[in-house]
Amino acid sequence: MLKIINGLEIKLLGDPHLGRKFVHGVSIDRKGDRERTQWSKFETSLFDCDIVDVHVCMGDIFDKAIIPAEVLFRTAQVYKMAAKMHPNVEYVLIRGNHDGFKDIDRISSFDILAELLASCDNISVYKDPELVEISGVHLGFCPWSPVVPASELMQKIKYPVACVFGHWDTISYGGSEHNLIPTAEMASLGITEAVTGHIHLPDTFERDGVTVTVTGSMVPYSHAEDPDAELYQTVTLEEYLRAPEGAYTAMCLRIDLQPGEKIDFAIDCLQLTTRRVDDDGAVEDIDVNFGDFDFEKLFVEAFQEEDVPTDIIEIIKHKYDEMRSEDA
Repeated sequence: MLKIINGLEIKLLGDPHLGRKFVHGVSIDRKGDRERTQWSKFETSLFDCDIVDVHVCMGDIFDKAIIPAEVLFRTAQVYKMAAKMHPNVEYVLIRGNHDGFKDIDRISSFDILAELLASCDNISVYKDPELVEISGVHLGFCPWSPVVPASELMQKIKYPVACVFGHWDTISYGGSEHNLIPTAEMASLGITEAVTGHIHLPDTFERDGVTVTVTGSMVPYSHAEDPDAELYQTVTLEEYLRAPEGAYTAMCLRIDLQPGEKIDFAIDCLQLTTRRVDDDGAVEDIDVNFGDFDFEKLFVEAFQEEDVPTDIIEIIKHKYDEMRSEDA
């Protein structure tokens, strides 16, 4: 996503979640393909900056607070190479909720990344609110904090800025407003434009006189996050069988099975899940990978018993996974 602020061209990278493992519904011969697609998107975002003034990663560069060393090393190397290729581009990273621990004394992979990139003149990694002037334009950066509410963090941006960037919720969850985007505080500071990551579906809305741009994630991570079916597609078995060979090779495919239908042949796709549909067209069950934690299976089954729509279940499941990651 490209955004122009007072003539400044800013490229936005939403929630890469590097280090995420894709295992459910992935065949042995396609293992690692989804991760390679993810890396390709990430590297393209950083390297394709010839006409950009600023590149901002909107948080959740990593999927968890601690990720494998090879993921951390590769991330640092990509940033260093991109910064060297584009010395006139300011690269900025802000901390997201997946990047840190709730225990502020614990060192995360994001903290290590900040140290690895500290020697690069045109890379800035922010764990605390910062006011930055780039080519005469004042920008505010407000990373996620495990202990300080977003509304209090905003008060540290005292100088009026053209735009403020953060990693916020856009609605409160469970009554908590700890990470809710502080539009009222922004308005009191004369800020009229904000950009947030964290929410995986792109959006734009206005609140308290502040126009908020939601970047969405770098790539969708579920059917609910991909309304245009660019990566995740749902088809019937009949539609799949009628499609040209290789039509779904690069897709995360979900097949709705009618009563009596089954899949007893190999399907070439990035990821395969199935749903069982009854005679009335209602989804009876859904194949979802919840690891070995049986409570999660019961959690989803309870929603299904109450006829909660599948897309809503996936959104709630994603939010639940985020909360578990924060507690890790």
